[in-house]
This record gives sequence, C-alpha cells and structure tokens, in this order.
Amino acid sequence: MKKLLLALSLALCSGALFAADKAPASTAASASGSYLTADVQKIFQNYYKAQDAQAKLQASADRAQQEMNAMLESGRDMVKQLQDLRDKSNNPAFNDDARSKFTAEADDTEMQIRQKERELNEFRMQTERTLNQQNATLVEMSMQEIQTAIKKIAQDRGVNLVLNSSGPFVVYSDLGLDITDLALTRLNADKPKTADKKGASDSKAAPAKTSSNTNVKSSSKTASN
Repeated sequence: MKKLLLALSLALCSGALFAADKAPASTAASASGSYLTADVQKIFQNYYKAQDAQAKLQASADRAQQEMNAMLESGRDMVKQLQDLRDKSNNPAFNDDARSKFTAEADDTEMQIRQKERELNEFRMQTERTLNQQNATLVEMSMQEIQTAIKKIAQDRGVNLVLNSSGPFVVYSDLGLDITDLALTRLNADKPKTADKKGASDSKAAPAKTSSNTNVKSSSKTASN
C-alpha cells in the first residue's frame, strides 16, 4: 500500500509539471521559480471518500477472515475424527473387519481434509487478489481526485510546480508554501454532514494495507502428511 501510494505520489508531481507546460505563457512567466508543497499522504488519509472506501474494504476483509476461521474450525473437527478413526483401526479390541472399516473411513476422511485444505488455500489466495485489486483501484481513483484538486490550486496561484512533502525528495520547504489543508478543504467540501468527523489523530493513521490490514491471515495446514 505504501509503495503504491508513493508511486502515485511521484506520478502526481510529474502530472503537476506536465500541467505547467500546458499553462499560458504569461502564467508560467509570472510563476517562474515558484513552487508549492502538499503532503499527499496526509491528504489521502483525511480525504473522506478514501476513508469511506477503506472502511468498506476492511469490512470485506473481516468477513473473509470470519469465513476462513469457520473453514479452519471445520477442518480441525475433521482432523479429530481422523485421529479417532486411526486409533480404532489400530485397536486390537476390534475384530479385523471392524478395523478394516475404520481404516477405509480414515482414508476417506483424510482425502476430505486434503480437499478442504486446497479449498481453503484457493479461497485465501483469491480473497487476497480481490482485496489487493480493490485497494489499488481505491488508491488510484483517490489520487486522481487529489491530483485534480492540487492542480487547480496551483493554477489559481499561477504556480508551475507542486512537490510532495511526504515523499523522499523534499529536504526542506517553507510551510507558507504548503497547500495540504487547502486541498483537503476543497476535497471534503461535499462531505455529507452525517458522516462521522475524524479526529486529528486520524491524520497519523496509515491507509489500508493490502498485506496486513486488508489481507486475510494465511492458513496453516489442518492435517499433517
């Protein structure tokens, strides 16, 4: 998630430079040597549409995890049944026919367990692929809207360069040049009044991660070979 956000943030800077090339000559001349900065990560984390989408994505991940937990619990029950059948098949208290029957049932149960393992792993991998794709789409769409807002602010101010202050290439910038809060104000202007307001601490929270927060936990094998 962070790598994808960084890549899109760098693309945002490139987009701002490209937009400046298309600006009228008088505007570019008046802004010669000027630039603005924006904390793209902070904007993304506090943009209400991105927050809403991330909440829905996390809910999907939680539901998938619950389904996986149910599958794991079912597998554990089958493992217990298998062990019981193996014990009976080796118990001399039963006659040969009974032990043979237990052995056949144990073999069948073991096959079912291995099938359950395959289904569980396929479900986990498919869920992760789906969540990763949805998360990437969320970031891309949000970044496009963020880029549009920042580009408009830059054009209004006659500036031909916007640097991402949360990226790795800005060593120092004057806070007076930062338009992060202004961009957030514009992006959240149409935020529904019924939506929950986020506290200042939310700005420090990391966006949804495809590898931890939104990814379901990897399953362990329910039966040994």
